Amino acid sequence: MNKLLLFLGLFTSGIAGFAQSSLESIIRNSKSDSLEKKMDKWEKKSDHETEMIMKPMFSFIPGDSESYSGSIFGLSLGFNLNALTWSDQTTIKAGLAYTMQGGAYQSYQYEPGGNMGSYKAKVRLSYLQLPITVQHHVKERWYAEAGIQTGLLLSARDHHSSGTDKIKDIYKPLDFGLILGAGYKSPQKWGVGIQFNPGISNINRKTGPYKNAKDRNSALALRLSYQL
Repeated sequence: MNKLLLFLGLFTSGIAGFAQSSLESIIRNSKSDSLEKKMDKWEKKSDHETEMIMKPMFSFIPGDSESYSGSIFGLSLGFNLNALTWSDQTTIKAGLAYTMQGGAYQSYQYEPGGNMGSYKAKVRLSYLQLPITVQHHVKERWYAEAGIQTGLLLSARDHHSSGTDKIKDIYKPLDFGLILGAGYKSPQKWGVGIQFNPGISNINRKTGPYKNAKDRNSALALRLSYQL
């Protein structure tokens, strides 16, 4: 009888150990499969996270200074990265870009004989910009975006009929603006869209010749992109 009880005890403990080992193996494999699925899903979301961007644009300087009368053609070159994937439709992007902005104005000069001549001139402002945008796909390939960008002034030049002057000292070193846009991304990795970049900060220094005027950088751009 004692031998039978000993045999039953050993058999029961063996079955319990085998069941526990099997259960642990199933849980371990389930966690591994779940982790692999999450990794696969993350990898899918991370595909093509680097986006090269070129933006031909018309930039202008609205504000108090009446001399800025028109727009000039500029260009922005940079890239965007997926900073945070909020959902399958919404992504927060951060980037870096070199942008040429500015505005046109009329230059008036005295001519021989006492006449006043009018000439077209332009101010060219170059920035290193850090854009942060929220991009939401309203359909599979169509999206809308909104964000903010900070610009570090690299150079400022006044191009007029008599030559070119460096005028960086009359503008603030930092500029702030908004990003509003919409676009389309193709299955072939290229994209096209339109952006409006209204400035929200005064670009004039408080100690410069335009210290009493509040002017802002603004631009209307065609957004061309390619996903790496």
